[in-house]
Amino acid sequence: MQRKTELVLRLLRGEALDAVSRESQVPAHELESWKRVFLEQGTRGLKTRTDPEERDLTLARAKIGELMMRLELAEHLIHAGRAISEARDVGGFDPVALQLPNPAMTANVTFLAAEKFNGTYLPVYGPTGVETKVTTGTTAKIITLTPTTIGDLDGLRYLKLRSGTEASPVNQAGDRIIQMLVRQGA
Repeated sequence: MQRKTELVLRLLRGEALDAVSRESQVPAHELESWKRVFLEQGTRGLKTRTDPEERDLTLARAKIGELMMRLELAEHLIHAGRAISEARDVGGFDPVALQLPNPAMTANVTFLAAEKFNGTYLPVYGPTGVETKVTTGTTAKIITLTPTTIGDLDGLRYLKLRSGTEASPVNQAGDRIIQMLVRQGA
């Protein structure tokens, strides 16, 4: 970058373009381009490479932006005195985690699904015949879904969450909002 700056400064001091080009063995059009960039952006514009930390930071920001565009929250409300949330359309997204309300629920969370938004919601069971559930008896406020649970929910569009299981639903004493983190499907 120092060489580019010196050559541009020579041009700005009034030296002839063809003389600087011949002496430096840099094509005249390239020198003109450097001069234009220098006048617009200063020495920073003449950098051909960024230092490793700046490059890593740029890549990290790009990755975060990409992930943010592919993640969304689907809010599920379980009203007081009820065990099942309102329905949510998660079409095109795969559930990946649950954010539990504070105070945290102690009952496990299970899932119901339907083919239509206003359809009949049935419990979700995995291929082994076991009801798909998330164990909430933990101090974690965010619970990452296991690959098995994610697989059980794969392709399901309309979902409700249930506090408890099909056999033992747990009505909530107060309104509970559970945030479902969903990732845009591949």
